[in-house]
Amino acid sequence: MGNFFAEVKRRHIYRVAAAYAVLAWVLLQIVNNVAPVLDLPVWVARAFLLLLVIGFPITLLIAWMRELAPADAASGAVTTKLDYVIAAALIVVIALVSYEQLSRAPSTGGVQNAGTPPNAASSSGAISIAVLPFVNLSGDTAQEFFSDGMTEEITSALAKVPRMRVVGRTSAFEFKGQNKDLVAIGQALRATHLIEGSVRKDGNQLRITAQLIKADDGTHLWTESYDRELKGVFAVQEEIATAIAGALQVPLGLKQGETLVSNRTGDTESYQNYLRAKALYRARAAKPLTEPVALLEQVVARDPTYAPAWALLAGTYGLVPNYDPAYYSGSVTELRRLVDSSLAKAETAARRAIQLEARNAEGYAVLGFIQLLHGKFLGAEDLFKQALALDPVNPDILHLYSAFIAMTGRPKEAAPIREQLRPNPWFRYSTPPPRAF
Repeated sequence: MGNFFAEVKRRHIYRVAAAYAVLAWVLLQIVNNVAPVLDLPVWVARAFLLLLVIGFPITLLIAWMRELAPADAASGAVTTKLDYVIAAALIVVIALVSYEQLSRAPSTGGVQNAGTPPNAASSSGAISIAVLPFVNLSGDTAQEFFSDGMTEEITSALAKVPRMRVVGRTSAFEFKGQNKDLVAIGQALRATHLIEGSVRKDGNQLRITAQLIKADDGTHLWTESYDRELKGVFAVQEEIATAIAGALQVPLGLKQGETLVSNRTGDTESYQNYLRAKALYRARAAKPLTEPVALLEQVVARDPTYAPAWALLAGTYGLVPNYDPAYYSGSVTELRRLVDSSLAKAETAARRAIQLEARNAEGYAVLGFIQLLHGKFLGAEDLFKQALALDPVNPDILHLYSAFIAMTGRPKEAAPIREQLRPNPWFRYSTPPPRAF
């Protein structure tokens, strides 16, 4: 055995093993950081890890057979500067891996719900509520955008109640169109209470029904139906959210003059076009975003004070380059021109949204995205945290923030946030491959 270990040393097998370990760790970090940004499936990282494991003994075998040491080298190989470099790198890798495993993930700066996975168990006695997709009873599938919009608006309103944990919207939408037992849904979402309802829209007439259900036994705690004209839709959303908080005996925590539903406009046609544009934005695929942009530009032209439309327009402008033909086949100069133009429009629209509504979460998120693209990471993180503090279950903000912190080398922080977007019925599109511009 003594001769064997001497031969291992002479052939520099230790050096090869250490160098392989360092290189493998670096490659794994790159894959772990890039995978969330590109929305790669989990199996990609696992397959890469498996290849690295298989490659380790193969590399050692090749090193032994090729005998990396010179033929006339003495049996006691001389330690070189490269050995010290590899040893130091290996020590750093071991220290980082140990720290990562033993330390707890740092706090996300007090961002409400930002790091809580949808399936995390609620603390004892805490209220956790999930708003299931409202059923479209209009008899017209083209009105699906409206019932989905009602679901999202009520979810957003309830998320403003301080002592109420609201399950991520994308997690709740997993059960859209599924006739599953409510107790099973509550267990899957780890929610203490569920809200389900329906929307029937006939021209300007609305009938919205909502009910609050105790998830552990399926009993109904509250139910109500609202027959209103379309112009009364915001009042209905406010009443539903307020009634649910009251039934659960949770204080609203509103300041003087604040409401749970701030997404209001006096132009009902603009509001419907806003919801249509949001549905198109959510279901975007690898094609230009011209239709939602056109709808939103009409909305802000008709109602220049409608902050949510400005915020959604800002987000849409920000993604225009990714779905333009120039992204795939245009020149770098053409794409750069498109990016500069789109980001300038996005920043203007986002600032307009915040100017009109100081607590507009989407506006802060878009500004954070722009700061990220400009390489201003500290400013970007502050803006993302502001956005999540205002709307902790917004899927677009969660998507941007989780990708950001993964890109900045914190995959352990990104993972639980990313889990809130899986399964994700709103992000069905394929992320375009990155291009340098």
